[in-house]
Amino acid sequence: MLTNIGKLMGLEFDQETPQQIHRQSGGHPFVSRQLTRFLTEKLKQECAKLPKSGNAVIEWTKAERYLEKSLTRRGELKNFLGKSIWEDLEKRDFPAAIAVLKVLACNENLITEGITEQGLLNQLRDNFTKNQCLDACLWLTDVGLLYHEEVEYQDFYKTRMPLFSRWILMQMTDKD
Repeated sequence: MLTNIGKLMGLEFDQETPQQIHRQSGGHPFVSRQLTRFLTEKLKQECAKLPKSGNAVIEWTKAERYLEKSLTRRGELKNFLGKSIWEDLEKRDFPAAIAVLKVLACNENLITEGITEQGLLNQLRDNFTKNQCLDACLWLTDVGLLYHEEVEYQDFYKTRMPLFSRWILMQMTDKD
């Protein structure tokens, strides 16, 4: 799907770019399409300045900088994350789930490497019971917002959609 969007616009992706789009979007189809559309629009402008010789190839080294700007330049994507995901969490009145996502969003290493269950519980134990935290992790995993894996008898959690974690950070104040 992602490569077809680019080809329709006279662009091709290198091997890494679709993988990174998939990783940043957590595989969510709408988010992936929006990221792809944003990248192709931005890079099409750059490629228009180059001499024509077939489809231009979008390399990850060029695409990465635009991906970082996608939340400030793509209103549809920003609105989707806010309205379809975040507001749904708020409507469910699930503060433990929101807290889990905020903890993961606040540290770049937690986005890529994850956090142990015990580390997460330690950060949230002043405001939530162990049961509330684990229920939140289970639900967030079930709806596709977290990955859960067991490594050497330890449970690890990490965000499934790093782009959403970046969106969460944009909503937080220093107090949060």
